[in-house]
Amino acid sequence: MSSAAEFRIGCYGCRKAPDIEPNETVVGFLHSFLLPVVEHLASVHEKAMPVSRSKCALAALERTQPDSESGARGHA
Repeated sequence: MSSAAEFRIGCYGCRKAPDIEPNETVVGFLHSFLLPVVEHLASVHEKAMPVSRSKCALAALERTQPDSESGARGHA
């Protein structure tokens, strides 16, 4: 056993047996990692997820790109 963090999504059988839904996952880690994991998840919940869900990231990126009439993103 090591203290290195590890993540695996599991094979089809491992996901089907406990009825894990496609949008769910199971994560295991040593108890010594619990507080840092909770703190990081709280940070993601407070900062990254609202920004991601607001869809502002693409708009901000597009504002930083020079205007182009070539339709680089495939828009007509």
